[in-house]
Amino acid sequence: MGLTFVNYELMAGPLLLTAFFLAPDPDVRPLTPRARVAFAMLVGALAAAGQLYVSVSTGPYLALLVAGFLVPTLDRRLIQRPLV
Repeated sequence: MGLTFVNYELMAGPLLLTAFFLAPDPDVRPLTPRARVAFAMLVGALAAAGQLYVSVSTGPYLALLVAGFLVPTLDRRLIQRPLV
């Protein structure tokens, strides 16, 4: 039962399109490596919540849109500082 639900959530909506083609686009993602990790985790969490509570068809797009608004903040806050 649980495997069927997970399979449906992955294959029914645009989650894979968003994860593999839209999120890694250089115009959308942050510039710094630490911000990219935070961006990926944020998109994943928001996409999961969006698919469960909003809509299967629009959840990942809304997650990418909301995370895209936070990209400048992530780049400013998670910049790598030199050790010396």
